Amino acid sequence: MEDERAQDGWEPLTRLAKRYAAVKAEVAAEFAKDRAVESGPDGGGAGGRGKRDARIVAASRVGAGVSHATLEKVVWLQQVTDDRSRPFPVRRAASGALERIDAGGSVDWVYTEVHALALTAELEAVAADETEDPLVRTVAGAGAAAARKAGARRLGSEA
Repeated sequence: MEDERAQDGWEPLTRLAKRYAAVKAEVAAEFAKDRAVESGPDGGGAGGRGKRDARIVAASRVGAGVSHATLEKVVWLQQVTDDRSRPFPVRRAASGALERIDAGGSVDWVYTEVHALALTAELEAVAADETEDPLVRTVAGAGAAAARKAGARRLGSEA
């Protein structure tokens, strides 16, 4: 199936997102250079071009009609997959999400799932951190429990 889509010019969204991230970095560097030139050696200047967003420019340069917001979500999932500081279940969920996206799944849905899982894991880490303020630990633990319960309800199971 992917071979047929490739013949039609289709490119997996994860590959587009990697290219987008690289182009966005280049565009941001161009904008920084332009700002330095516009401000002049004394730091003043009119700053002529107005506010520009590297994300929007990069998304248009990458093409394919995919919004910068969608590409940012895919880039975030890619970063989570590679981030060894995150718990393995979060990295595994992000990796699975990327596979579902390339299979045609909804970016928003899988991003939301993984983002919720990542936030829950962060709350659990704060709750378990004995160096943290006891009130902060209690609130983080309650937040993590509420997030797990909400996730279980959404999936139709019991927490």
